Amino acid sequence: MNLIRRNILFASWLVLMLLVLIMAMTSHFAGNIRFFGWIIFGLTAIKFIVVAFQFMEMKAAHPFWKTALLAYVGIFIFVLVFLIS
Repeated sequence: MNLIRRNILFASWLVLMLLVLIMAMTSHFAGNIRFFGWIIFGLTAIKFIVVAFQFMEMKAAHPFWKTALLAYVGIFIFVLVFLIS
């Protein structure tokens, strides 16, 4: 594995760890549960996309699969919006 690829993977891992810490801190300050729930859902969607594209090599996949993955995340968040509201 070349050095640039390793640095990109390490940076992605750092972003994921930062998002986990933000989610953990957000869960402790849940005064307005609905607002913080939206933050946690959004961060979870970002984490899912980072993992799929960086660590599962979705960026090299056929455009159909990329679109299907992003549509799935969008539909999932959309459904959660209606379940919470």
